[in-house]
Amino acid sequence: MRWTSFGVSLFVMSSEYEQLHQSISMLTETQQRRLKLYYFRGLTYKRIAEMERCSTSAVVSSISAALEKIKKIVE
Repeated sequence: MRWTSFGVSLFVMSSEYEQLHQSISMLTETQQRRLKLYYFRGLTYKRIAEMERCSTSAVVSSISAALEKIKKIVE
């Protein structure tokens, strides 16, 4: 089988996607939910806080901690 540069790029992207998905699954349920709402659904910190009836700073802190955890897992 001959790999084209496009095929290799797709394989790398797929591998990175899989690694990201696994990293997210290792977060707490709250971190997962807030991260998905913020990055994948485009909600603001304020809107997430309103939905969850918590402070905006709690949402910011939770998402920041989630990103740090993902960074450590991926490295």
